[in-house]
Amino acid sequence: MAGRRREYRTWEELSTSERRRGLAILGGVGVVAVGAVVWVFGPADDASPMGAPRPVAAEVVAGSPAAAAATTPTADLTAWYASISGPRGDLTAAEASVRQAISELNGMALRPACALLGSRAADAQNAGAVPDGDAGQAWTKGLTAYQQAAHSCAELFDGTQVAPETLRADTTAALDAADQAWAALEPADAVSPALAQGGAAGPAGATS
Repeated sequence: MAGRRREYRTWEELSTSERRRGLAILGGVGVVAVGAVVWVFGPADDASPMGAPRPVAAEVVAGSPAAAAATTPTADLTAWYASISGPRGDLTAAEASVRQAISELNGMALRPACALLGSRAADAQNAGAVPDGDAGQAWTKGLTAYQQAAHSCAELFDGTQVAPETLRADTTAALDAADQAWAALEPADAVSPALAQGGAAGPAGATS
């Protein structure tokens, strides 16, 4: 039986063009392989060799500087709520007096109530540095509305040529806007002024 014909040729038997085509194919396969490795493991840098696993973020350990930085904003916000507790309560009490006088159409009671509202709004504005974020924005927006309410209310008694019913409506609308803005704050009864002095007196029940 005649031997089977050989179905392959050695490198020396290939023509020049065939050798070039083979080298191009091998080069393309190599590029694809390297690209796949980089895609899976990420590019190499000075700190990690090619193919090394990507570094894992260190866990935040309790008591570490990272943990302290993570808890500081919450602690600052709690202290701020404690600092505004008094002015906030005074202002909402003044608001209640204004609303009652308007509902009763009691001009004798409304005039001092309007003055007190303006005074309380000014005091609240000086309660301390306002924090960034939603709480600070809500506080500022509500305080601005209270000041507008006090201004509209005062115009009832300064000879402004605006109908009284319009000024009363403007005052009420501004108070409503203030209430809506401050609704985003923590409930007033959820924050005790004593928090501002947290730790000053030591644990409850401690004796000398």
